[in-house]
Amino acid sequence: MLTFLLTDIENSTALWDLYGETMLPALLLHNNILEEQITRAGGRILEMRGDGIQAVFEDANPLPAVMEIQRQLGSHSWGDIGELRIRIGLHSVQETSEGVEFFRRDDQYYGPVMNHTARIMEAAWGGQILVSEQVQQNWPLPADASWQDFGWHALKGVDKPQRIFGLTHPDLQRLEFPPLRTVSQPWRTGEREGHASLKQRISYCRSWDGTQLAYAASGSGPTLVKAANWLSHLEFDWHSPVWKHWLEGFSKDHTLIRYDERGCGLSAREVDEISFEAWVHDLEAVVDAAELEHFALLGLSKGVAIATAYAARHPERVSRLILYGGYARGRERRDVDRDKLEEIQMLSQMVRLGWGKENPAFRQAFTTLFIPEATPEQMAWFNELQRISASPETAYRIRQGSSQIDVTELAKKVKAPTLVLHARQDALTSFAEGRLLAENIPGARFVLLESKNHLLLEDEPAWDRFMAEAKAFLDAG
Repeated sequence: MLTFLLTDIENSTALWDLYGETMLPALLLHNNILEEQITRAGGRILEMRGDGIQAVFEDANPLPAVMEIQRQLGSHSWGDIGELRIRIGLHSVQETSEGVEFFRRDDQYYGPVMNHTARIMEAAWGGQILVSEQVQQNWPLPADASWQDFGWHALKGVDKPQRIFGLTHPDLQRLEFPPLRTVSQPWRTGEREGHASLKQRISYCRSWDGTQLAYAASGSGPTLVKAANWLSHLEFDWHSPVWKHWLEGFSKDHTLIRYDERGCGLSAREVDEISFEAWVHDLEAVVDAAELEHFALLGLSKGVAIATAYAARHPERVSRLILYGGYARGRERRDVDRDKLEEIQMLSQMVRLGWGKENPAFRQAFTTLFIPEATPEQMAWFNELQRISASPETAYRIRQGSSQIDVTELAKKVKAPTLVLHARQDALTSFAEGRLLAENIPGARFVLLESKNHLLLEDEPAWDRFMAEAKAFLDAG
């Protein structure tokens, strides 16, 4: 039995751009860890190429090696880099398939097996180990390890759908990942060709205090920047039935720039400061990193207050301002009675206690507030987004910080033409708060949408109305 291994470092180009001098010793240590574990398990390095390694295990079990590689890389302190995450793919073939699956010359291997292994690796996320069914069936699991069955997937350049498994272990730092990045997936059924052809380009920058931020660009045309809202993950959102119509809609005629806020998604997870001022500074950092001078600005939910503050402080940069589902005053800045205050505090404790649990019962309470009319699939996606986007403590700190927001006075200083939209029956943020915001922004137009959803869903009339209003407003600029 021959088992082939391919690895690469996730987002290595961006890491080299940001940390050129630091990346070289990090890469050397990465290479040493991989080489040591591969050879110790009976494997042989075929090629070291850039930020990845190609190896073969000839009648040797590769699973202990790849698990230990991920454990060591995940537990190491990488300094300014933060995390060095690698993707690992494994595929096995019988030696009798020589001349069909592979060709051998001078101790090197060539042929379809190498492409097959590469496609499995490319479906993985940093920190993840993916294997073909042939590997899963032929090699025993290390102690306490387990398989996660991802089902059948189409891989680019591979004729038949392949069943893919993930190798997990309690000692690995990262145990949860977004859906696999393959050509076709069960969770993507019904996905429109338009969105599938869109690409997003992820980059990284530093905020004022050194916090690393991940931001993405998609589409083409005039620039539209989206201020960060609570709960985001650039990669996970890209495939989500809750978010894909938002991304597709705004990327169709614009270059959409969006980012994960500090503590969330692909941005730095462990951060010292979480505050409204830090959030505004983060938007400033992304705008500067993308080298933007004049652009339209979009704010959703909590991002409405961030966008409002930015527009007030940088009137020369913001051409138009679209605000949906937001507020000028955080929950604890509003006139609320004792019962409402107790409800706010109870929900905050639910975040702290139940956010990271496998059972989604706690998170379902928030999902129902955000998208009460969602399908079971959409609710499942949003439940999972909550879990993978941020740790329970970070989610709690963000929610507490949001409660203290007050941009009532800043709103009066906004000079850009502004469109404010709000769902009439929004259970998360009262439309009265949206109307109050519009009343404080000079010349703002307020549009009331007939919906119960805080995040508009693709198949509801309110979404079509929202996009028609937003498109007309942006085109007028």
